Formats: sequence, C-alpha cells, structure tokens
Amino acid sequence: MDNLDVCKNILLALNRARITDYETILSLSSGDLERRCSLSAEDVNKLQVEVSKHVLKDTPFVNSLSLRDVCDVRLSTGCSVIDQFLGGGIMTHGITEIAGESASGKTQLCLQLTLTVQLPLEKGGLNSGAVYICTEDAFPTRRLQQLIGHFKSHDLKKPGDKIFIEHISDVEDLWQCIFTRLPALLDKKFTKLVIIDSIAALFKVDYGKGETFKRAKDISRFGKQLHDISHKYNIPVVCTNQVTAILNPQGHYSNKKISPALGLSWANMVTTRLMTSRTSDNVLVETDSGQAVESTVRTMEIVFAPHLPNCIARYVINSKGVRGLCD
Repeated sequence: MDNLDVCKNILLALNRARITDYETILSLSSGDLERRCSLSAEDVNKLQVEVSKHVLKDTPFVNSLSLRDVCDVRLSTGCSVIDQFLGGGIMTHGITEIAGESASGKTQLCLQLTLTVQLPLEKGGLNSGAVYICTEDAFPTRRLQQLIGHFKSHDLKKPGDKIFIEHISDVEDLWQCIFTRLPALLDKKFTKLVIIDSIAALFKVDYGKGETFKRAKDISRFGKQLHDISHKYNIPVVCTNQVTAILNPQGHYSNKKISPALGLSWANMVTTRLMTSRTSDNVLVETDSGQAVESTVRTMEIVFAPHLPNCIARYVINSKGVRGLCD
C-alpha cells in the first residue's frame, strides 16, 4: 500500500479503516469507501485509479481498436436513430449494461432486442432467438405481444416461440442457470442473445452486511462467466442494472447524483455502460389511432464504451417501442 502514489492523508485513512489490500479497495463501491475512510469523493476516485494502475500493471488487455476490429457485427435496437447513436447497435462481444432508475425504459429496450435479434443479418439482426432471464418481476408478456404486433411488417414467424424465458429467485439458482442450463441451450444454437433483467436484484438481496467481500468475488465470478459465454458463442450479453444514490460531502444522499449498483466489482466487468433516465420534458407522439399524445422524454448516456465517445441521446417510448428523437 505504501507504493501508492497518493497523499499521506489517504494512506492514514486506509490504515484507520483497517483496509490493507487492493482487493478490498476494488471490492467496495465509492460510497462505501467514502463512509468507511471518511474521505471525499475526489480522494476516493484518486485512490481507485491508483490502485487500478497497480493491479493492471502486468495484466494484458485488448485495446479499443482491437475490440472494434473483431466486433464488426452489431445487433440493431430496432430504431435507426438509436442504432446510429450506438455506432450501429449493440456490440456482439462483451457485456452491455443498461442502468437506470425505474421506468426509464431498460426493460422496454430489452424486449425490443428479443425481436430484433430474430431479424436476418441484412436487417440488423442475428437470425436467431434470445434467452431472457428475469430476476425481479414476471416477464412482461402483454407488452411483448404488443411489440410483436408492430413487427408484423418484418415477416417474423412466431417470434414469441424463439424467446426462452427463465425466472431466477436466488443466487444458487442463478449459478445453475448460467453455468449449466444456459450453456446447454446455447450449444443447440437456437439463441444468439442473452438478457439478464436485472443484475442487481439478487446480489443486493441475498447477501448480508458482513458478506461484502464474498459478494464481490461472486460478482466477479458471474461477470467472468458472462464474458466466457459471449466470447465462446460470439453473442451479445445485455444486463440491466438498478441505480443507487451517491453521498454528498455532508454525508447525505443526493437525488441528483446516482450511479449503477454493485460498485466497482461489477463495473470492471462491463464492456459498454449505458445510463437511462427520465426527464421532465414531454413531446407529442402519434398513437396507433393517429392521435397525438404527450410522452415523457428519456435520455440515454454512453458512460463508457471501447468504441464510442461519451454522449447523450433522447428518446420516447410508445406502443411501437423505444424511439429515438432527432435533434
């Protein structure tokens, strides 16, 4: 720890908190480090960056240009505006995370992907089915049927039959799913998309306060398995995530500052992170009957990606699904 290029006050704070190894620092979220060490957000960020440099010093990794070259194929979102914003669609390598508050459109976009993946390659699909793993609510069958009605023009044959749904209730069942049942299904080559909605639900509930390190290791194990699946079968893996409020310098939660749940343990596993949110703005959107009704404007931010800059797009949700707004 003495080799870290940080100020003495940070090292003293770590000593007082009895944090003596890199694993602990990287396993805790920024908020947890701020509380345990009584450090500012700026100091915690410096600490995390410095520790990451030491851990990755001798570790080989793939740079953005290399990853871009092997990921020419993209999965369309079903909206040309959002596809253009994402550089063609969802990457077919690695983990794409869609994080955001409730009702920001995460599940809507995932449902849309279960249909676009069935499209032929020339239309932005992968000509295959999808696995949809639910960990929170029941699968939104009625909404899916509504979207299927608007996909009739694509001439998909029984698209609902190509979506394999799993309901997971606890972490043990999750292990059985991703290590046994999911690979067995993918071996049959029926599916080329895995969606987990959501990643945070089980890891936030099934672990007690004294199991922070165990949870961090399990999250890393989980993320590695998802990467292995994506690489072996050459398919995109999409995970939704909840968000948590960030403590301000006064020690109070801020409604305006949020970050994806599960901290650095999960963030280090994510290839592309998208943040969705609702705004206070409304626009007129045409319904199926031709009437114009107000719809809430939502935003999608590219927080980080190996092939895209940080930027924000606006979109709405109507009966046809997620639709981007042209600026």
